[in-house]
Amino acid sequence: MPRPATAALASQPSSHPLGASLSSLQLIQPQTIFINGTTPLLRWQTVDENSIYRIGNISKAFTVYTFLLELGDRYWNDAVSSHVPELAAASTGNVVTQVQWDQVTLGDLAGQMAGIDRDYFGDLASETVVLNQVGFPLLNSSEMPSCTLTQPCDRAGFFAGILHLNPVFLPSTTPVYSNLAFGILAYALESITNKSFNSMLDDRVLTPLKMTHSSLTTPSTTTDGVIPTGKIGSYGVGFVVLGSSVGGVAPDGVSDVIGAIMLPALENTARAQAQAAFQGMYQSSDPAVNSSLTIVADDGLPGMPITSWISNGTDFFGTIASLSGQSILDLSLRVYPTNVGAVTASEGSRIAFRIIPENKRAHYSSVSNLGIFTTGCETWFAVVEANYGGLGLDEVVFNKGVGENVESVEVPSLRITMIKEV
Repeated sequence: MPRPATAALASQPSSHPLGASLSSLQLIQPQTIFINGTTPLLRWQTVDENSIYRIGNISKAFTVYTFLLELGDRYWNDAVSSHVPELAAASTGNVVTQVQWDQVTLGDLAGQMAGIDRDYFGDLASETVVLNQVGFPLLNSSEMPSCTLTQPCDRAGFFAGILHLNPVFLPSTTPVYSNLAFGILAYALESITNKSFNSMLDDRVLTPLKMTHSSLTTPSTTTDGVIPTGKIGSYGVGFVVLGSSVGGVAPDGVSDVIGAIMLPALENTARAQAQAAFQGMYQSSDPAVNSSLTIVADDGLPGMPITSWISNGTDFFGTIASLSGQSILDLSLRVYPTNVGAVTASEGSRIAFRIIPENKRAHYSSVSNLGIFTTGCETWFAVVEANYGGLGLDEVVFNKGVGENVESVEVPSLRITMIKEV
């Protein structure tokens, strides 16, 4: 008779590969107590103690551990441009379109505070001919990325590509999820030590932990492989809570109470300002290009919702729904501010925002009674989930004249500027 855990695994639908293991490290000789699983969609059918997995986010921790074990934290406040020559030579004149690499520290990279793109390898431009039929513009050869998921590139190609990416936020100001950051951190570590990252990872982490079957590369034999090769402060207001008691104080709970009082007033003020500045319909000035964007700021939820988006005659809501795997009925596209912007006396100001695709039912359920500090916020994780021709599909840039009125909005990835209707 199967044990409960084994039975639970066996009951999973055949279309959902699942494996599980339970190990004890408290024994003199660590032992695996339970292993079971099946992978019916993959080439190898059984998950056991010899199975090798391709890991994802935990590799970020390995990168940071390797750095700290090799060098400690004495370089943490150094600018990454001090240790990566490709970034030292990068232009930083325009804060809206160029990452200020001389202001990004190694600690920023390690702590998800660099304000840079999520990825470079997942650019949608490889499908530009197909995507042109659903609202995307055609790209010329100079706009095509040199690295893709199926065509990885070397160090030169990697940096040649990321130097064209726009910043998401200014460095050291807010967390933004980035896979790129840890690749750059590894290159900086190699530059400082004059060693390969692979050798340092092996010497400092894998060998001491007796992870003899783990590596940066795919195993020489795929017999045991489980995963096949393939695709892999907003309001300018703050408060401080200080507490002392025998049993301690739950600061998040106290912050919820204060936030529940402050936040509605702050949101109402911000919403009124957003309505005056950004709300409206933006349309292409070229009558031959059927592209428009309508933004409102009065539905009582965070960010500004996009209520209509037409790109090259295509309902772009449907395109984004397909790309994000959501039903168009559940999809909410909301525009959130960043702190990236530039002001000139002659041309006015440019302010960058990001569009986050959200599920209406998942994020705004009326049954949730959690507070603003005890509710998980996933918007930081959803920034720049896709690029097109090296530019984030989620970026929009509002252009103000020399006064305070917004005159137009750019969608850099779609290579278009739309004029605000008065």
